Amino acid sequence: MDDYSEEIRKLYGPWQVLFTEENILDYRPGGYHPVALGDMSKDDRYKILHKLAHDENPTRWVAWDGQLEQWVSIKILKADRTSQSRELQHHRALSKLAQGHLLSKHIVRLFDDFILDGPNGRHLCLVFELLAPPVDWMVTRPRTCHVAAGGGLTTDTILTISTHLLEALTFLHENGYAHGDISVKTLTYTSDMLSWLDEKELLKVLGAPVVHNVKREDGEPLGEGIPRQIIMAAEWDDYPHDDDDEDDEFLLFDLGGAFTRDTKPEKLAGHECLQAPETLFTSSFDHRADLWSAGLTIYYLASRLFPLRRCWRHIEHKDPVETMIEFAGELPQEWQQKHEQLRNDAERDFSGRSQGERKPPGSALEEKFPLYVPEPELQVLLPIIKGLTKLNPSNRMSAGQALFLIGMPHEECYATDEGRDVKWY
Repeated sequence: MDDYSEEIRKLYGPWQVLFTEENILDYRPGGYHPVALGDMSKDDRYKILHKLAHDENPTRWVAWDGQLEQWVSIKILKADRTSQSRELQHHRALSKLAQGHLLSKHIVRLFDDFILDGPNGRHLCLVFELLAPPVDWMVTRPRTCHVAAGGGLTTDTILTISTHLLEALTFLHENGYAHGDISVKTLTYTSDMLSWLDEKELLKVLGAPVVHNVKREDGEPLGEGIPRQIIMAAEWDDYPHDDDDEDDEFLLFDLGGAFTRDTKPEKLAGHECLQAPETLFTSSFDHRADLWSAGLTIYYLASRLFPLRRCWRHIEHKDPVETMIEFAGELPQEWQQKHEQLRNDAERDFSGRSQGERKPPGSALEEKFPLYVPEPELQVLLPIIKGLTKLNPSNRMSAGQALFLIGMPHEECYATDEGRDVKWY
């Protein structure tokens, strides 16, 4: 803990929770907007009921929409991210493209947007339909109707999530967009039921808010922009509210890392364990990075394992690129020199420790999938994962082709050819 963090810890209380949710050091000019339960915004249209989540950029809240008369979720960006964000621009463009497009139903819907002026700056607020917990929450909570008795998602749920993910990507890629952050954290179950519960029932599902009132230990007023409350994120104590999963729908949300060919960021927003190999070997990437991340996400849904680790220290004394080769096949020739450099760096880091036995390129996926995914119904996913996780981006199958293989083709799937989505190029 640095000197400034220590100063904050001594100045404000209860110090035990100042860093357990969003970091209180980020309540500063350009940072988070301080929110308290019951706060009203946009001419008193929205009233905050509970906190959903937070991450490095936004906080997310459950609010009552007095105009639509339903529950919604509000994403409040940090002030210094508001001017940089293209998320609103992407949602508006995709909303127009979605008219009559069957596959667009698996992208989260934006209801409203507004600017919130506060002590820490101007914050973009995005209002969405109220969604259920993300898929990674479902995987770790065996009480939900989507989870098998022995743990992990049910076979039907795995196939449904995979299908809806591929449908969402087909829509995005055919319209010139990439998501940029595919994972089980950006996939969620949607339930219209949640939006229409009364307050008592919704709080039963979310769990009662746990609130810690912030105070200064010296009795002085709170500093400018410091929140009056630290609110713990909803635990979803009574989710699911019902067990009717016949019409389950899964959505891809969080377009904060999305991009087009003309708005490509310097680096991808997703977790390093899911990022495509071209981001390691080159400075160039496009929408096909989504395909790699989608393949690994589907593998994780089926096996509950991440097959790759990009951090050196997590490799258990093995070159991480070798692990990638064992999983997905030989590197493109033009990447070989960079691989040698990375291998030399890894050997120096490991100080001569054993690198482990090297397996033939591409053999690990073939060997591990039947061991970790014995269900016959899920074997259809193996060729899809293999097709999506080709090391060379130009060799990856498109989302539409993968969707065809999973057994639920749509006429929109045929707009792609050999992994190339026609409107991107």
